[in-house]
Amino acid sequence: MSVELAKWIANEFGFKANFVNTSFYKAQEMILEGKADVITVFFYSEERDKKFDFTKTVFNIPASIFVSSSNSNIKEIKDLNDKNIAIQKGDYAISFLEKSGVKFKLTPTDSFINAADELIKGKVDALVGDEQVVLYYLERNNLSSKVKIAGKPLYIGLSSMAVKEGNKTIISILNKGIELAKQKGILK
Repeated sequence: MSVELAKWIANEFGFKANFVNTSFYKAQEMILEGKADVITVFFYSEERDKKFDFTKTVFNIPASIFVSSSNSNIKEIKDLNDKNIAIQKGDYAISFLEKSGVKFKLTPTDSFINAADELIKGKVDALVGDEQVVLYYLERNNLSSKVKIAGKPLYIGLSSMAVKEGNKTIISILNKGIELAKQKGILK
């Protein structure tokens, strides 16, 4: 949805947008190295705000613990201690768990899809990820019966678009585009 929104904003303001299909972690590196201008989905955090500038929040996205359907031992964040957890490289969930004092073994993956596959194969105890992305993947691939959400969301991510710190011009354009999309009913 964020890519479609970015395309719409570019079209509305007469820009040509080029999209690069890469891992989430690599996308962050590309922004910081000046090889790309915008990352279309990026949760705000104070730590990230030191290197990136963020648009207004585009979506609120719950992040949850996912476990195999047969797992009854993991129900909440404290149950993740000493567990092997798959998380997408560069995801906010890593710092969230660390700040929460959870001691865990990280299995970094290139995407939430790879993290879900690691869980389904039994290679990890849990995955922490964005609900909509993980649930969509599971449903689309008839895997919903193999995985369940454990407890309530750990947090609600404030999903924005982001640029390298100091790139105020692009942030201004994106914020105007987000507002226009809301006014026109493109974004709710």
